[in-house]
Amino acid sequence: MKKIRPEKPQSRHEFLKWYHVASLGQTLQEKEAAFLRGSLNLAYKHTVLQVGRLGSESRYIDPEMIGSFVLADKQGPRSSPVFVQATAGSLPFQSESIDTVLLPHVLEFVADRHQVLREAERVLKPEGHLFILGLNPWSPLRLLSLPRRPASFRSEEHTSE
Repeated sequence: MKKIRPEKPQSRHEFLKWYHVASLGQTLQEKEAAFLRGSLNLAYKHTVLQVGRLGSESRYIDPEMIGSFVLADKQGPRSSPVFVQATAGSLPFQSESIDTVLLPHVLEFVADRHQVLREAERVLKPEGHLFILGLNPWSPLRLLSLPRRPASFRSEEHTSE
């Protein structure tokens, strides 16, 4: 039986606040923007769909190509030429109609990651591009912050004499 995690919308809100305010969040924002600027090879009539607003889209979307940029989110953005109200797991686009899909820090906060990926695959054109920005739950920094086990787990039967 498939187990679906409960969605944590407050967590995404808290993440976005950290992303824009904390110095580490701003550093991450700069690194991601630099990566996307170098990776998004936009051509004329090339449609880019971003699922979930970050609030830093102007850092990686060229103003000349903004007309081919579509933002899909639950709530409207402060400024975006094309906005579509949608959830990540149910995108209101035709199959094979989008050239590039961006999922910026979406998979960490949705209840059913697999459904989001299925939707991204459905709307992508053949040979389309999928960019997933996310945090590594197994990063060394996170592992260092986990509670440590006691130093000794030896039992009498495993100890050599």
